[in-house]
Amino acid sequence: MGIRRCPDGQIKWTSTNTNEPEPSSAPATANAPPPWLATPQIQWAAVGHPLALLGFSAVIGIAYVLYLFPIGFLAGYGGFWQAPPIEDIATEIAGLRYYVSDEWRFPLFRTVKIAPPEGISVTYMDTLPLLAVCAKLLKRAFAIEWNYFGLWIAVCYVLQSVSTVVLLRSVGVRSALPTITGAALALCSPAFLFRLYHPTLCGHFLIILALALYFIAVRSSSFDRVWPWFCGLAWVSLWVQAYLFVMVATLFLWTAAQAAIARRGGWLQSSTALGSCAVGALLLMWISGFFWERSDLSLLAIGPPQVFGRSSMNVLSPVIPQWSSLFPGIAAHFGADNGLYKAVGIIDATGGQYEGYNYLGAGSLLLIVIAIFLEGSCLISTAKKYWGLIGALLFLTMLAITHRIHIGKWAIELTARVPLVLEDIRSSGRLFWPVGYMLTTAAVAIVALRSRRVLGPGLLLCALVLQIGDTTSIRYWITHWVTQGYSAGARLPAQPWVDIIRQHDELKIFPSAACANQPRVWNFIADLVFHASESGTPVNTAAVDRPKSMDCKIEETSIGHLELAQETLVVLLDQHYVALLAAGDAGYRQFCRSFDKGLFAPMGPARPNGMDRNLHSPLTGCGRLRLMRRPHWRGQHPQGEWSAVN
Repeated sequence: MGIRRCPDGQIKWTSTNTNEPEPSSAPATANAPPPWLATPQIQWAAVGHPLALLGFSAVIGIAYVLYLFPIGFLAGYGGFWQAPPIEDIATEIAGLRYYVSDEWRFPLFRTVKIAPPEGISVTYMDTLPLLAVCAKLLKRAFAIEWNYFGLWIAVCYVLQSVSTVVLLRSVGVRSALPTITGAALALCSPAFLFRLYHPTLCGHFLIILALALYFIAVRSSSFDRVWPWFCGLAWVSLWVQAYLFVMVATLFLWTAAQAAIARRGGWLQSSTALGSCAVGALLLMWISGFFWERSDLSLLAIGPPQVFGRSSMNVLSPVIPQWSSLFPGIAAHFGADNGLYKAVGIIDATGGQYEGYNYLGAGSLLLIVIAIFLEGSCLISTAKKYWGLIGALLFLTMLAITHRIHIGKWAIELTARVPLVLEDIRSSGRLFWPVGYMLTTAAVAIVALRSRRVLGPGLLLCALVLQIGDTTSIRYWITHWVTQGYSAGARLPAQPWVDIIRQHDELKIFPSAACANQPRVWNFIADLVFHASESGTPVNTAAVDRPKSMDCKIEETSIGHLELAQETLVVLLDQHYVALLAAGDAGYRQFCRSFDKGLFAPMGPARPNGMDRNLHSPLTGCGRLRLMRRPHWRGQHPQGEWSAVN
């Protein structure tokens, strides 16, 4: 169709194609607005086999899952889950194990096997509470151990495709090719593929469904029927990952604001909807343990932040190719490569901006540029029509960029003081996800609804090919990464740790996670807790998000007066703590042993062959169990392997 003018917010429609609104939803006149700007009642049954499109998108998602992931990974067993390649996943599995092996307690997700006697809430260990409670029910009813993370990832990939179809239909795209193209683009979103190392954060379909609910509510003037679904979606996202809840709740808030202004009496209905959702969310957070034994929350204080702003989004991140197969090396020209992903060219000026990796992909960027050209001056009228969505996306973008704006390697600090409640949004760069999905969806819709019959499909297919090609290297990383466990040379392997810990009734690690100030120490804590969770041995600390504030000076002082019970295993992960123990107990050499590579075993009176007393290494273990060497294990490790026995 040829569309160039937009008088009074309306567009001249000069030709027809398969994306026209049905006669039942809009009159077929020469001046009728296309579905992107129209406000018809959404009638799913009247618009050409929606279930077939949803089913086909699900098939695409399933095929994509089977291409990327081995069956063992999806089923929750295999080397990836038994020896996780990174500490984040090790912590999630440890939290799941401790939670399901503990008794039912209040709050619902509390376990006292970590940091007893008060315990912690596993919601801060990214254990996916929505499925953790199901796993605990299975454990209690049928004694079944269920690692659901692999299945969850598969569900996220399938629903990523399905939810995009729902979103495209909600903005008026009805034909098959644009719909399936949009679904495929969403599956090839770099920000989505990158999130595999955080399984709970793979639930981008919740964000996409929230965007769809906005359009259904606004375009069909049906906020009164949509808001309970919106509220339920926010509550579900709270039991998946709190960052997803922030994004869904923000979209809900701005949808309610637009509905309040759109019609008479809307303020009362919107206030009721927001109040009900807020009360329900707070109640759910209280029941779940979001307020249990966590760090203090500063609601009204304003001051210089400690962590907010570090894991932000670089302004160049969405548009400059990073981890790109088609345009490798471009990001290096902007001089911001301080992060963990320097090798793949992720722009990072702070060392934490990989959390704000939001490159849209070559295909999406192509469609966005074309859509801007096609929409032209109508962009302003469209923005006015959907001002609630624009407000939500701008707000989330501001939070993603933060008060310290980074453009490549250059930084502009707008203010040194911010509301300290923002400290809870540490990885704020993630909040750009709804913006990225909306830009791609709008571009697909505009190209599908504005282009001529032949040109539109050609542009969509070209964009899809570009997007698939651009993300080849990320998919290659996924297919290889999910088949790997950790490297024994860089981490603490399962043996002999699992056997040693199993012989004790309690594991104490110092420094605790709240007092550790080195990434290496946090990684060791995650490894030790993961190994301890296999036997369910209680542990005094874990790599928990937002741990309760504690006085580390008191912890250090207590090391000098540490009393080792026979059933307790103590691990010191810092040379400073070793010195404190030595100062308080001159006879500690009788029951402590350290290894030069950070591998340790508890010591008895006799020193086993092949083990030294190098107490200058950073990792020291203390216990009162006797060791016996297993001759048939000789040669499996440079020091041999050891089994703790009474």
